Amino acid sequence: MAQGSNIKAKAKSLQDGLNACLQTRFLAFNKELELQESLGHPKVI
Repeated sequence: MAQGSNIKAKAKSLQDGLNACLQTRFLAFNKELELQESLGHPKVI
């Protein structure tokens, strides 16, 4: 049983790492979009 919970813990930490990565990319994308708009060049997605 210990092995199963170990795998769950690893999966959880991987998920947390992925979430943090996605959140950082999303924030960077928003900042870039704001910058483009403030320069008067709205980016077409």
